[in-house]
Amino acid sequence: MKSSYVVFLCGSMFAFTTMSAQADELPMRKAGLWEAKVKLSTPGGPEIPEVSGRYCVSEEAEKKMQEQEKQDGRCSKREIKKVATGYMLDAVCTEEGGGTATFHGEYVGDFNSAYTLKQVSRAQGGSMGDMEVHATEEHKWLSATCPEDAK
Repeated sequence: MKSSYVVFLCGSMFAFTTMSAQADELPMRKAGLWEAKVKLSTPGGPEIPEVSGRYCVSEEAEKKMQEQEKQDGRCSKREIKKVATGYMLDAVCTEEGGGTATFHGEYVGDFNSAYTLKQVSRAQGGSMGDMEVHATEEHKWLSATCPEDAK
């Protein structure tokens, strides 16, 4: 797997977590310390170890991220729809080297104590070449306070 695509994918998934949409919006995450576990796989590809980490969320940072996403012109399509089980995300973005990346994801959870994102991402053309990545992210709220090393 090309490492640039993994970096792109993880960064994009994080950005879409607070992304604004035309019709619906994802709820803002509860402020505090969160833990994330991310499992990636590529059809027919090698085993990719699970990645985990902790991160802090503040109301100010969530709002700032939403504003930045509204101004990002790389995506020709960004839709978030409220569905019975949570939220559905669909996006089409242009990436470095002229390639196109498409995303389809489903969010389940309350964004206050936990949520899960299951996503399929596809890159076509450009410097990343053609590939498909399946991702499952599990996010769990841990605490209202953040340790200094997690800010």
